[in-house]
Amino acid sequence: MPTKNGTALAVDRSEDWVRRCDRPPRGFGKDVLKQAQGQYDLISATEYQHISWRWRVSNTIDDGETADRKGKIQKSGDDFAAKIGISVLNTKGKLREIAYLWTRTIPEETSLTQVTSILGFFKFKWYRIVAESGDQNVNQWVGESRNFYRDFKRFYPDEEPAEIVRVYLMSDSDNTGSKVTGAFADLVFHRKPPG
Repeated sequence: MPTKNGTALAVDRSEDWVRRCDRPPRGFGKDVLKQAQGQYDLISATEYQHISWRWRVSNTIDDGETADRKGKIQKSGDDFAAKIGISVLNTKGKLREIAYLWTRTIPEETSLTQVTSILGFFKFKWYRIVAESGDQNVNQWVGESRNFYRDFKRFYPDEEPAEIVRVYLMSDSDNTGSKVTGAFADLVFHRKPPG
């Protein structure tokens, strides 16, 4: 969990969801707020609206089966060469998430949705944006810059973001049986557009 002074809050790695590399439990955001209270100043997505980073991938993953025609991510193709996810609470305390992806052929700025369900009835939508596409920059560091606030409002127009409670970085290839390595550097939240 990122903080303004750069100190990350500790994650209990013995938690089952962490060991499985799974989505955190529903109360995760509120737990982070409790842990930070009085000790750490979490980053506000309304104050720090911009994010920048650099990433590099060893190759891209076949994304022909990644999503259906409506942009819903399919389980069989739910793999990405690189992914940066940001979990943020809205002002009502509900956890929201946006992730940035590096794909092979899905065009940049494409929006994808990932739907998960708990116990079969509770459905949650998570949003993904293709930030980099193609093989032309494989094995090269690529700089990215996004207006996270604007991206949040794109998917949640009637909500306001509050504290950022989690940032995760990953390469994912288990569903397609692919092999890929992703590297990440210089991830920074900014008050104004960088550079």
